[in-house]
Amino acid sequence: MARIRMVTRTIEVIEVNALCVDLTTAQTETRTLELTGAGSLSDDALLKALKKTYETDVLKVVAITSRTNREELYGLTELDFLKYAKKLDPETRKMLETIESEPEALEAEVSPKPEVAPAPKKSRKK
Repeated sequence: MARIRMVTRTIEVIEVNALCVDLTTAQTETRTLELTGAGSLSDDALLKALKKTYETDVLKVVAITSRTNREELYGLTELDFLKYAKKLDPETRKMLETIESEPEALEAEVSPKPEVAPAPKKSRKK
């Protein structure tokens, strides 16, 4: 049986136990929250990133009680990768504007304008 070719990526995940406050009930609880790519952040910078990602009008992240770093390996078959990936410019590594190669995406982004019935004409009586 032939080996299936894969595109793989190792992702650094930080698992943080954080003290959170539910503002509707005024209850505190410890929640397990995750961030990626923030392994070398100080606790203050990590708390700021957690607040930006997880805080809502109801939930506030107050403090970090513990943190654990781990690496996870993810992968896609090459065909799945080609199906979901966006083409990048090899020099700048930024996405290319390839509208002609992605007509389905363009059609999904452009929603049809709703039809508006013309306003009735007012008749002037003299």
